[in-house]
Amino acid sequence: MSRLSGSRWRGQVEEAGFDVEHVDERPHEPAFWHRLYRLWLAHADDLRRELGQDQADSMLFEAGRVLPNLDGRRAVALTLRRR
Repeated sequence: MSRLSGSRWRGQVEEAGFDVEHVDERPHEPAFWHRLYRLWLAHADDLRRELGQDQADSMLFEAGRVLPNLDGRRAVALTLRRR
């Protein structure tokens, strides 16, 4: 856990009154989101037809905003305990 001590979220967790009980590394999750966002963008017209303009636009906006920042990202699931 020592390599996580510099993580940006650690201070937020502690300020909110929690202790980190467990960190679950999710190494394949960024690649999953990368593939999913690329599919959304490639099939934008299908999304609009199936889900409607507003929902599809929301999803496509998310994909356009998040996808460029996925490289080098790390995914973890935290188990927290309130102090």
